[in-house]
Amino acid sequence: MEETDYLAQLKAHEALQYDELKTVISKFNSLNIPVMLIKGAVDLAVPDNRPPGSLPRDMGDLDLLIHESDWKKAVQGLYDSGYCPLISSENDSFAPPDIGQMDFVR
Repeated sequence: MEETDYLAQLKAHEALQYDELKTVISKFNSLNIPVMLIKGAVDLAVPDNRPPGSLPRDMGDLDLLIHESDWKKAVQGLYDSGYCPLISSENDSFAPPDIGQMDFVR
């Protein structure tokens, strides 16, 4: 793959991730769930955060932090927005996992 094709694909992927980030943040805002962006999500929300001339970050997910007390409300909000857990579990999906994170896809 040529470098220009790769860069075009990377930018297109970043645009899709930005749309997903806006969707989730809007949902959490409507539910009064404070959220902190971390890692690549910051780069999407604040493009000037990157060094000048740097390429978009190649990411497979968006990392967000919420307070544990908002967990059930956030999970229900994601379900209501068409998201589902990436890996289903026999455990109650509304209980925070032991490792403190859960992946969703739409």
